[in-house]
Amino acid sequence: MVRKDHKLASNKFIYPEEIKKESVIISKNKLIQNEFANWMGIPMEKLNVGATFTLVYNAAMMVKNGMGMAVCLKLENNFEDLKFIPFYKAAISKTILAWKPCLKYSVATEKFIKFIEEKRNATNF
Repeated sequence: MVRKDHKLASNKFIYPEEIKKESVIISKNKLIQNEFANWMGIPMEKLNVGATFTLVYNAAMMVKNGMGMAVCLKLENNFEDLKFIPFYKAAISKTILAWKPCLKYSVATEKFIKFIEEKRNATNF
């Protein structure tokens, strides 16, 4: 994610060599940092990390205030002065969700599990 006035804002994709030259705002999560560094092909300590975040909204505010470009998921929120640009050759990460089937869960958790199961069944996973 970059500001719309950023020099890369007109790009259709972002390439690793372009990121190496920029101040990067990245998740505090070490697993995500390592995945990103592997995708970039360089050690994490070689990246110019300007800031870290735990919430994507906070990353958006940092980008908005000129602290760098954020490495994040595409937001459904529309920030008028920010633009999401996907990576060239997407960085793909797998997620595993697990839960114990015999436990009593809250209503919200039950609905979430039902939603996930419906999505899984609809996509033949």
